[in-house]
Amino acid sequence: MQKTSRIAFGAAGIGSSGSPNRSERASSESRSCLLWRSWTPVGQILVTTEARQQFFLTTLTAALIGLLVSSLRMAFQRSDSALRLAETAVRARDEMVAVISHELKNPIAALQTGTTVIQRLIPRVPENERVLKLVEKLPLSIQRMSLLVSDLLDITRLEARVLKLNPADCGLLRIAQEVAGSFASAAQDKSVDLRIAEFPSETTRAFCDPTRTAQILENLLNNAIKFTDAGGSVRVSARKEDDHIEISVADTGRGIPKDYLPHVFDRFWQAKETAYKGTGLGLAIAKGLVEAQGGTIKVKSEEGQGSSFLFTLPSKAAK
Repeated sequence: MQKTSRIAFGAAGIGSSGSPNRSERASSESRSCLLWRSWTPVGQILVTTEARQQFFLTTLTAALIGLLVSSLRMAFQRSDSALRLAETAVRARDEMVAVISHELKNPIAALQTGTTVIQRLIPRVPENERVLKLVEKLPLSIQRMSLLVSDLLDITRLEARVLKLNPADCGLLRIAQEVAGSFASAAQDKSVDLRIAEFPSETTRAFCDPTRTAQILENLLNNAIKFTDAGGSVRVSARKEDDHIEISVADTGRGIPKDYLPHVFDRFWQAKETAYKGTGLGLAIAKGLVEAQGGTIKVKSEEGQGSSFLFTLPSKAAK
């Protein structure tokens, strides 16, 4: 009996020295606790209570997850509905702008014709000097109004993808020279040095719409001269890039703050700090015209270091 008792104690965790170590004692106590819970009435009550608590926590967690999923679903539905309403409002606005712009073309044309007639009919005498000065200001105002209407029509047609293009094999250098020539007076008035820089022979021709390409350059040069102070310079250059020609309009102006760069091609966007107010459509139209011809446009700028607008046009017709 004494030998059997020793064997049983050894199985229960008695060490060779006759006393249990710490881990063995903890294991033994854990087994004893489980046995006590399983076989005593109090233990059964505790086990039942723990099971109920676990069930309650599981149910509560599932309910909270279900509530969260339901809330997220409702939020997504509301945002989707708001997005559809916003898109509908934008389409309605664009359609209204297109209609109004189109209807304004005829009255503007009538104003231009009438102003020309008045200038010819009013005698050039001292007593008419005041009237003549007022009349002489009309053509510029009418021209600005006409450009605004044209810009509004262009941007709506570009976004609706209905703008008609007439691509052909074009002389880029000639287009650049003509556009730069039309801005020579404006650049001279601001003491800005405007020049055609590098135009290698392989970059002189591209497959594009000549009128719309000239419009792109006009918008970029207008922007460059506007934001370049006296004594600065504006350069137009080109280089061959795979199957495209890259044209650059670079200035030594004030540059664009980093936070503004992602927005420069947004329509109606203008920097709040700028003293130059306009429609905010010039760069948006330039971007739309470049992309409509299969090209890309980007800007590189640092505040105080000038800006470079670069756009590409295909060097030959797409197959």
